[in-house]
Amino acid sequence: MLEIKDITKSFGGVTAVNDVSIKVEKGEIHGLIGPNGAGKTTLFKLISKVLKPDSGRIDFNGTVVTGLPSYQVARLGIGYVFQDSLLFSSMTLFENMLVCGNTSVNSGLLSLIPFYQRKEEQGLRERVREVLNLFNLEAKADSYPRQVSYGDQRRALIARTLINGASLFLLDEPSAGMNAIEREELSKDILQMRRQGHTIFIIEHNLRLIMGICDTISVLNFGKLIHEGTPKEVANDAAVIEAYIGTTHGKSGSTLR
Repeated sequence: MLEIKDITKSFGGVTAVNDVSIKVEKGEIHGLIGPNGAGKTTLFKLISKVLKPDSGRIDFNGTVVTGLPSYQVARLGIGYVFQDSLLFSSMTLFENMLVCGNTSVNSGLLSLIPFYQRKEEQGLRERVREVLNLFNLEAKADSYPRQVSYGDQRRALIARTLINGASLFLLDEPSAGMNAIEREELSKDILQMRRQGHTIFIIEHNLRLIMGICDTISVLNFGKLIHEGTPKEVANDAAVIEAYIGTTHGKSGSTLR
């Protein structure tokens, strides 16, 4: 699905991502964790082509995407939900979903044929209803973002990316600002996405959430990959514990929880 090979990115004298290699398998939930400033968001921006790497290669479904512009990477099926992404405040949730799928409806020669365009628009509206239903947001379809909870707004952002037909989702701290109940709903949404065949690569600071849903977790610290494995393996790794706690001296048997 996604293979990151020897990727490096520096800003001036600071190396934010240092020779990192990660492989995300199709259909898995792959977590990316690490202390603040570890290089996690920078890595996501390199994958989505918001930033250009200094060296290394990124392959997606057999296609080298390293030299492609961001819009072509998105068309290949990589959806990125930024940490500071926002819904359009003047549109309802339904309209927010609709506008993100409108590009495919209004493009190409066939879009000039009224009957074809009406058929495509009808299909898009049905798809929007399906996605809202998947995220249990169908009852709030006609609500504006300010009328729903912050958690529902964040979940709607992920739902909106589904409309574009992405198969790999880069989620950058989707639970930031959520309460415990909202995080539980988000966990269910992500697991449901995986059951439908989607692949999720997720940055998350809430360790309880990440440990509960991920198949594999990669850990960055100061731009370097220091460990990769199952949640249990990561939680018991000395280097990971030291990166989070500061030292493992005198803490034998410690785990991240």
